[in-house]
Amino acid sequence: MDTWSLQTFVMVFCGSVIGTALGTLWAVIVCALLVIVGIGVVMAGGSDFILNQIALGPFFGPHLGSFLVPIIASAYSAGVRGNHPTGNGKDIVSPLIGTSWDVLAVGGLVGCFNWVLFNLIIQIPILNQFDGFGLSIMICCLLSRAVFTREGPFGSKESIQKYGLLGTDNGNIAWQANQSTNFARSMFLGGCLGALFGGIALSIVDAMQPMVDSGAVASGNVTLCAQLIGWAIAIFSLLPAFFSTKSYANVPSWHSQCSVPALVAMYTGSIVAAAVTGVLMWLLQELMARLFVNHASNSFCDPPASAIAFGTFFINILLKPEFLNLSSLFH
Repeated sequence: MDTWSLQTFVMVFCGSVIGTALGTLWAVIVCALLVIVGIGVVMAGGSDFILNQIALGPFFGPHLGSFLVPIIASAYSAGVRGNHPTGNGKDIVSPLIGTSWDVLAVGGLVGCFNWVLFNLIIQIPILNQFDGFGLSIMICCLLSRAVFTREGPFGSKESIQKYGLLGTDNGNIAWQANQSTNFARSMFLGGCLGALFGGIALSIVDAMQPMVDSGAVASGNVTLCAQLIGWAIAIFSLLPAFFSTKSYANVPSWHSQCSVPALVAMYTGSIVAAAVTGVLMWLLQELMARLFVNHASNSFCDPPASAIAFGTFFINILLKPEFLNLSSLFH
């Protein structure tokens, strides 16, 4: 589809309205399922339409209706309209179908705005070394916080003064206390995830190389499959959190520790480097949570998306041949 056509913007608007109605968590789980299906089709030598146009594109991309838009609509519903189902704009689980037409319309408009922002980011030198999905999500979340809840990027000044900018009050205000209060466990998990999905990425690249050589599959789609398979599996694993608040729903948010290590593995060919990256990505994700989520009173800014945005930037600058080219040290 043409990026700037009227038809594309209609698709973006309508997909964003539907995502708003579903709510953030359920919408992004649907997106993850579409990504998995799309990857399967590409790996079988089929079209990349489901992956690139539906799951990641104007129909239902995570920077649009399947993730960002319901986050922003929740902040509007709680902070402006006062009709959020739980009254909490940080709630990314509750569907918003029971709010009002204008909440759904705000979702549609935000989707159109971020479609423009995303496509500008991926064209601007240096900015395009960030993950465009993650950076545009982060920018929109912080803008909506200022507009809808009248708070700065770090959230409530009172909370910051009381607990300290990086404080969590022993996990009581933490985004995910089970991860924030046990660094050793979370870092160990991050390292294992990095190694696992780094290895999977290398295996996918090797398995699909004959298809690339024959012209059946574009090399860019192979990279996309290798990097996103872990992201999609991690998102889909959040399904229990949608249905329950009991202990078995206390699943980790680990998609940042899958996708960026996979990228590192493809640059370096090393699962050790991927494992180290998994640890660093968990630390970066936790930092993003402490800076941009914990102290916010009524809005959300996704820590994994923010970590993926900055993590991708650092990795590209460090490892790409046109920048510091440190990947050459591994070969």
